[in-house]
Amino acid sequence: MVEPGTILCVSEPFAHVLSNKEHDYRCENCMKRADELKRCSACASVKYCSTKCQKSDWSIHKKECPCLKRFQPKIPTDSTRLLLRLVIRFNDSSTVQESKGVLALRRSFNYLMSHEKEITNDKNRCDQLSQHLFTLQKVTAGVLDLPSSRDLLQIFGKMTTNSFTICGEEMQPIGVGIYLGPSLLDHRCTPNAVITFQGKSLHLRAVAQIADPTPSNVFISYIDQLNSTAERRRMLMEQYYFKCDCSWCQDKDLEISMHAIKCPDKACVEGFISVTDDGAMLTSCFVCGQSVSDHKFIQTALGLEEECRGCLEEAKRAKQLNDPERILNMCESCLNQNKDILHPLNLSCVQILDCLLDASVDLQLWDKALMYGSETLPAYRKYYPPNSPNLGIQLLKLGKIHLYLHNLKEALKLLQQARDILLVTHGRDHVLYSQLLELLYQTQEEMRTELEFDS
Repeated sequence: MVEPGTILCVSEPFAHVLSNKEHDYRCENCMKRADELKRCSACASVKYCSTKCQKSDWSIHKKECPCLKRFQPKIPTDSTRLLLRLVIRFNDSSTVQESKGVLALRRSFNYLMSHEKEITNDKNRCDQLSQHLFTLQKVTAGVLDLPSSRDLLQIFGKMTTNSFTICGEEMQPIGVGIYLGPSLLDHRCTPNAVITFQGKSLHLRAVAQIADPTPSNVFISYIDQLNSTAERRRMLMEQYYFKCDCSWCQDKDLEISMHAIKCPDKACVEGFISVTDDGAMLTSCFVCGQSVSDHKFIQTALGLEEECRGCLEEAKRAKQLNDPERILNMCESCLNQNKDILHPLNLSCVQILDCLLDASVDLQLWDKALMYGSETLPAYRKYYPPNSPNLGIQLLKLGKIHLYLHNLKEALKLLQQARDILLVTHGRDHVLYSQLLELLYQTQEEMRTELEFDS
């Protein structure tokens, strides 16, 4: 039996790459932030925080370096670079890596599933492979011999279905890597373990009691749970080629609330009706029981959900262009159109609110950030499992904003809630937990100073 917060294993990557957008801020090898980074003098494409990290990465980079140099001034995409590094490590495919911890995870690259058949029948994946191979052939010609076409297909398949997004201090993506032992773990939308990172080191922690902590009894979530059942299943099928039938995916009440439409009876504040992705219709209010026969009202609501999804796609494009003001304007307009019809638990609303929170933070509009972020909490608490790092970090964000605005009681409350979660998901030795404790101390000191001043 292991308790929540127990470290199940720590694993180092078989191969990894730092995201191109992070090259000016983080070390290519350890992936930690550094004030001073030294650029590789040969390819000028990668940077290291120390001579130690440069030497540690040299076994791969010495073969990668001339390839990157040939591609200058461009840099290959993150996925192409990871594929290149896996090609470089192809001769090490039979080497077994073992994770450290109570969970014994031993695996070699050879034993990863490649899903050759599914990829061959997947036009999008075939197009991706063609684009990768075009770049690889361009950068490796005369420098590095590529494996056979069959081997390249297998390497690509193993990469796309076994890679982990490496996250930074606040769960933001900073790179991608292949971790051989943890790739054994199966998916559940309600996992009993979560993965966090310290630099490039993967830490797997229990978030629930696990009676028998063996690989077949430990589950992680491959995707963000803040999506409808249909969307989660679509993402899992497209990325990993399987359909999830976990208890979360079979919870009809949960699915109904994800598509919640406000009860037309204004006196029923919490009530809602729903039309789910599979066409199932709940036309009697979930709270007051009133039957809704106005199909025009229902169709209007469904149209607003579709508009929200369109707005979210536009917001993604604006984020790539680093345009938070555009995101704020379009999402506020969308929210104002649907706030009288779509329920606060409706996923489209929650995702719009998340965009508004991030845009407001980027623009330093703290009152708006607090307003929009606070509105997401009921849905975060409902749709994420109890010890979810996503919920913990959302609470931390809002606690920090309350502290900045000197709302000390609310700051203390949210930061304490965040602490309880992040102690389980990240542990005492994680930099995020240390930062959280500093914020809690600052809040308590400011509250103590206020009390002394008032007295």
